[in-house]
Amino acid sequence: MMKIYASDEQFEEEELHACAGSKVVNLVDIHESYQSAKRLYEKKFFVEKGRLFTADQLVDRSKPEAPEFSLESYADRLYYSIDIGNMQGCVAIIEELKNVVIVHLQEEKEIKVALFQLYSNILHQLVRSHPNMEGVLEPLVMNAGDIYQFEHLPGIMAFLTKQLKYVIDCMDNGQPDLLLRKMIALIHKDYAKNLRLETLASVFNYNRAYLGKLFKNYTGEYFNTYPDKVRIENGKRLLQKGYKVSWIIHKKPLMPK
Repeated sequence: MMKIYASDEQFEEEELHACAGSKVVNLVDIHESYQSAKRLYEKKFFVEKGRLFTADQLVDRSKPEAPEFSLESYADRLYYSIDIGNMQGCVAIIEELKNVVIVHLQEEKEIKVALFQLYSNILHQLVRSHPNMEGVLEPLVMNAGDIYQFEHLPGIMAFLTKQLKYVIDCMDNGQPDLLLRKMIALIHKDYAKNLRLETLASVFNYNRAYLGKLFKNYTGEYFNTYPDKVRIENGKRLLQKGYKVSWIIHKKPLMPK
Protein backbone atom coordinates (compact mmCIF):
# COMPACT_ATOMS: atom_id res chain seq x y z
CA MET A 1 0.00 0.00 0.00
CA MET A 2 1.56 3.27 -1.15
CA LYS A 3 1.95 6.43 0.93
CA ILE A 4 3.86 9.66 0.29
CA TYR A 5 6.10 10.74 3.17
CA ALA A 6 7.31 14.24 3.88
CA SER A 7 10.58 13.08 5.44
CA ASP A 8 12.76 10.04 6.09
CA GLU A 9 11.92 10.28 9.81
CA GLN A 10 8.20 9.93 9.11
CA PHE A 11 8.88 6.89 6.89
CA GLU A 12 10.95 5.21 9.61
CA GLU A 13 8.06 5.48 12.08
CA GLU A 14 5.72 3.56 9.78
CA GLU A 15 5.51 -0.23 9.65
CA LEU A 16 6.06 -1.44 6.11
CA HIS A 17 3.96 -4.25 4.64
CA ALA A 18 5.07 -5.53 1.23
CA CYS A 19 2.79 -7.93 -0.66
CA ALA A 20 3.55 -9.61 -3.99
CA GLY A 21 0.59 -10.18 -6.30
CA SER A 22 0.15 -12.83 -8.94
CA LYS A 23 2.64 -13.11 -11.79
CA VAL A 24 2.34 -10.52 -14.59
CA VAL A 25 2.95 -11.79 -18.11
CA ASN A 26 1.00 -9.21 -20.10
CA LEU A 27 -0.17 -5.69 -19.39
CA VAL A 28 -3.71 -6.95 -18.88
CA ASP A 29 -2.44 -9.01 -15.89
CA ILE A 30 -1.40 -5.93 -13.91
CA HIS A 31 -4.88 -5.22 -12.55
CA GLU A 32 -5.38 -8.79 -11.30
CA SER A 33 -1.89 -8.81 -9.78
CA TYR A 34 -2.72 -5.60 -7.92
CA GLN A 35 -6.02 -7.03 -6.70
CA SER A 36 -4.35 -10.25 -5.48
CA ALA A 37 -1.73 -8.20 -3.62
CA LYS A 38 -4.52 -6.15 -2.08
CA ARG A 39 -6.28 -9.32 -0.90
CA LEU A 40 -3.02 -10.55 0.62
CA TYR A 41 -2.57 -7.26 2.45
CA GLU A 42 -5.86 -7.87 4.24
CA LYS A 43 -4.32 -11.07 5.67
CA LYS A 44 -1.10 -9.45 6.88
CA PHE A 45 -1.94 -10.46 10.47
CA PHE A 46 -1.01 -14.06 9.69
CA VAL A 47 2.60 -13.47 8.60
CA GLU A 48 5.72 -12.10 10.21
CA LYS A 49 6.22 -8.37 9.78
CA GLY A 50 9.14 -7.02 7.78
CA ARG A 51 8.99 -9.74 5.12
CA LEU A 52 7.69 -9.81 1.59
CA PHE A 53 4.26 -11.44 1.82
CA THR A 54 3.34 -13.92 -0.91
CA ALA A 55 0.35 -16.23 -1.32
CA ASP A 56 2.39 -19.38 -0.64
CA GLN A 57 3.02 -18.20 2.93
CA LEU A 58 -0.64 -18.63 3.85
CA VAL A 59 -1.78 -21.87 5.47
CA ASP A 60 -4.47 -23.56 3.38
CA ARG A 61 -7.66 -23.19 5.45
CA SER A 62 -9.31 -26.02 3.55
CA LYS A 63 -6.83 -28.67 4.67
CA PRO A 64 -8.85 -31.79 5.50
CA GLU A 65 -6.04 -33.11 7.69
CA ALA A 66 -6.09 -30.09 10.01
CA PRO A 67 -6.62 -31.31 13.61
CA GLU A 68 -9.85 -30.43 15.37
CA PHE A 69 -9.42 -27.27 17.41
CA SER A 70 -10.02 -27.66 21.14
CA LEU A 71 -8.81 -24.73 23.22
CA GLU A 72 -9.03 -26.74 26.44
CA SER A 73 -7.01 -29.61 24.97
CA TYR A 74 -4.17 -27.33 23.89
CA ALA A 75 -4.19 -25.54 27.25
CA ASP A 76 -3.93 -28.90 29.07
CA ARG A 77 -1.13 -30.14 26.82
CA LEU A 78 0.88 -26.97 27.34
CA TYR A 79 0.21 -27.01 31.09
CA TYR A 80 1.48 -30.59 31.45
CA SER A 81 4.54 -29.82 29.31
CA ILE A 82 5.34 -26.85 31.55
CA ASP A 83 4.70 -28.90 34.69
CA ILE A 84 7.39 -31.42 33.73
CA GLY A 85 9.72 -28.72 32.37
CA ASN A 86 9.48 -29.87 28.75
CA MET A 87 10.21 -26.68 26.78
CA GLN A 88 10.80 -28.62 23.57
CA GLY A 89 7.28 -30.01 23.87
CA CYS A 90 5.88 -26.51 24.43
CA VAL A 91 7.57 -25.22 21.26
CA ALA A 92 6.13 -28.09 19.19
CA ILE A 93 2.62 -27.59 20.60
CA ILE A 94 2.73 -23.83 19.99
CA GLU A 95 3.79 -24.36 16.37
CA GLU A 96 0.94 -26.84 15.88
CA LEU A 97 -1.46 -24.45 17.58
CA LYS A 98 -0.49 -21.61 15.24
CA ASN A 99 -1.40 -23.64 12.16
CA VAL A 100 -4.61 -24.94 13.72
CA VAL A 101 -5.99 -21.50 14.66
CA ILE A 102 -5.28 -20.23 11.15
CA VAL A 103 -7.35 -23.06 9.71
CA HIS A 104 -10.22 -23.01 12.20
CA LEU A 105 -10.53 -19.34 13.19
CA GLN A 106 -11.26 -16.68 10.60
CA GLU A 107 -10.63 -13.26 12.10
CA GLU A 108 -7.79 -11.57 13.94
CA LYS A 109 -10.04 -10.65 16.88
CA GLU A 110 -11.32 -14.17 17.52
CA ILE A 111 -7.80 -15.59 17.27
CA LYS A 112 -6.54 -13.09 19.85
CA VAL A 113 -9.49 -13.87 22.15
CA ALA A 114 -8.84 -17.62 21.85
CA LEU A 115 -5.10 -17.30 22.54
CA PHE A 116 -5.73 -14.94 25.46
CA GLN A 117 -8.15 -17.48 26.96
CA LEU A 118 -5.67 -20.31 26.41
CA TYR A 119 -2.78 -18.39 27.99
CA SER A 120 -4.93 -17.30 30.97
CA ASN A 121 -6.17 -20.87 31.43
CA ILE A 122 -2.60 -22.18 31.60
CA LEU A 123 -1.51 -19.50 34.07
CA HIS A 124 -4.48 -20.10 36.38
CA GLN A 125 -3.82 -23.86 36.37
CA LEU A 126 -0.21 -23.16 37.32
CA VAL A 127 -1.26 -20.76 40.11
CA ARG A 128 -3.52 -23.46 41.59
CA SER A 129 -0.93 -26.24 41.33
CA HIS A 130 2.11 -24.16 42.33
CA PRO A 131 1.03 -21.68 45.02
CA ASN A 132 4.69 -21.16 45.93
CA MET A 133 5.18 -19.51 42.51
CA GLU A 134 2.44 -16.92 42.97
CA GLY A 135 5.01 -14.11 42.91
CA VAL A 136 6.19 -15.24 39.47
CA LEU A 137 2.80 -16.07 37.97
CA GLU A 138 0.56 -13.23 39.21
CA PRO A 139 2.35 -10.51 37.15
CA LEU A 140 1.97 -12.72 34.07
CA VAL A 141 -1.75 -13.14 34.78
CA MET A 142 -2.14 -9.36 35.17
CA ASN A 143 -0.36 -8.70 31.87
CA ALA A 144 -1.93 -11.52 29.83
CA GLY A 145 -3.85 -8.87 27.87
CA ASP A 146 -0.58 -7.87 26.18
CA ILE A 147 -1.59 -10.43 23.55
CA TYR A 148 -4.08 -7.93 22.12
CA GLN A 149 -1.29 -5.42 21.40
CA PHE A 150 0.40 -7.61 18.79
CA GLU A 151 -0.36 -6.88 15.15
CA HIS A 152 0.86 -10.21 13.79
CA LEU A 153 0.14 -13.82 14.74
CA PRO A 154 3.84 -14.88 14.66
CA GLY A 155 4.50 -12.16 17.24
CA ILE A 156 1.83 -13.57 19.55
CA MET A 157 3.23 -17.09 19.25
CA ALA A 158 6.76 -15.82 19.95
CA PHE A 159 5.38 -13.99 23.01
CA LEU A 160 3.72 -17.18 24.30
CA THR A 161 6.92 -19.17 23.75
CA LYS A 162 8.99 -16.58 25.63
CA GLN A 163 6.54 -16.41 28.56
CA LEU A 164 6.26 -20.18 28.95
CA LYS A 165 10.05 -20.53 28.83
CA TYR A 166 10.31 -17.94 31.59
CA VAL A 167 7.87 -19.95 33.73
CA ILE A 168 9.79 -23.19 33.14
CA ASP A 169 13.10 -21.48 33.95
CA CYS A 170 11.61 -20.18 37.22
CA MET A 171 10.25 -23.63 38.09
CA ASP A 172 13.45 -25.40 37.13
CA ASN A 173 15.47 -23.91 39.95
CA GLY A 174 16.81 -27.25 41.05
CA GLN A 175 13.48 -28.04 42.70
CA PRO A 176 13.44 -31.78 43.47
CA ASP A 177 9.73 -32.21 42.76
CA LEU A 178 10.10 -30.86 39.22
CA LEU A 179 13.15 -33.03 38.65
CA LEU A 180 11.26 -36.11 39.82
CA ARG A 181 8.26 -35.32 37.63
CA LYS A 182 10.68 -35.15 34.69
CA MET A 183 12.10 -38.54 35.66
CA ILE A 184 8.65 -40.12 35.95
CA ALA A 185 7.55 -38.64 32.62
CA LEU A 186 10.70 -40.03 31.02
CA ILE A 187 10.08 -43.51 32.44
CA HIS A 188 6.48 -43.52 31.16
CA LYS A 189 7.66 -42.40 27.72
CA ASP A 190 10.71 -44.67 27.37
CA TYR A 191 9.79 -47.64 29.57
CA ALA A 192 10.94 -50.06 26.85
CA LYS A 193 14.50 -48.74 27.12
CA ASN A 194 17.11 -49.77 29.64
CA LEU A 195 16.75 -46.83 32.03
CA ARG A 196 19.44 -46.74 34.66
CA LEU A 197 19.57 -44.54 37.75
CA GLU A 198 23.27 -43.89 37.12
CA THR A 199 22.50 -42.45 33.69
CA LEU A 200 19.71 -40.19 34.94
CA ALA A 201 21.82 -39.03 37.88
CA SER A 202 24.50 -37.97 35.40
CA VAL A 203 21.96 -36.24 33.13
CA PHE A 204 20.40 -34.27 35.99
CA ASN A 205 23.73 -33.69 37.74
CA TYR A 206 22.75 -35.46 40.97
CA ASN A 207 24.50 -37.97 43.19
CA ARG A 208 23.16 -41.44 42.33
CA ALA A 209 22.37 -42.48 45.91
CA TYR A 210 20.77 -39.16 46.76
CA LEU A 211 18.63 -39.18 43.60
CA GLY A 212 17.51 -42.73 44.40
CA LYS A 213 16.49 -41.63 47.90
CA LEU A 214 14.54 -38.63 46.51
CA PHE A 215 12.75 -40.91 44.06
CA LYS A 216 11.81 -43.40 46.81
CA ASN A 217 10.48 -40.63 49.06
CA TYR A 218 8.49 -39.08 46.20
CA THR A 219 6.95 -42.24 44.69
CA GLY A 220 7.10 -44.68 47.58
CA GLU A 221 8.94 -47.14 45.31
CA TYR A 222 12.54 -47.93 44.45
CA PHE A 223 13.75 -46.67 41.09
CA ASN A 224 14.83 -50.15 39.95
CA THR A 225 11.29 -51.54 40.33
CA TYR A 226 9.33 -48.54 39.05
CA PRO A 227 10.01 -49.09 35.30
CA ASP A 228 8.83 -52.71 35.65
CA LYS A 229 5.58 -51.47 37.19
CA VAL A 230 5.07 -49.09 34.25
CA ARG A 231 5.80 -51.93 31.77
CA ILE A 232 3.23 -54.19 33.47
CA GLU A 233 0.61 -51.44 33.42
CA ASN A 234 1.19 -50.79 29.73
CA GLY A 235 1.10 -54.51 28.97
CA LYS A 236 -2.26 -54.83 30.74
CA ARG A 237 -3.61 -51.82 28.86
CA LEU A 238 -2.62 -53.30 25.48
CA LEU A 239 -4.11 -56.69 26.35
CA GLN A 240 -7.36 -55.04 27.44
CA LYS A 241 -7.51 -53.35 24.07
CA GLY A 242 -7.43 -56.76 22.42
CA TYR A 243 -3.83 -56.91 21.22
CA LYS A 244 -2.23 -60.36 21.22
CA VAL A 245 0.92 -61.11 23.18
CA SER A 246 2.81 -61.95 19.97
CA TRP A 247 1.92 -58.55 18.48
CA ILE A 248 3.01 -56.74 21.65
CA ILE A 249 6.35 -58.56 21.67
CA HIS A 250 7.15 -57.68 18.05
CA LYS A 251 5.44 -54.32 17.59
CA LYS A 252 5.28 -52.77 21.04
CA PRO A 253 8.04 -54.30 23.18
CA LEU A 254 7.73 -53.56 26.88
CA MET A 255 11.27 -54.52 27.85
CA PRO A 256 14.69 -53.37 26.61
CA LYS A 257 16.27 -55.71 24.08
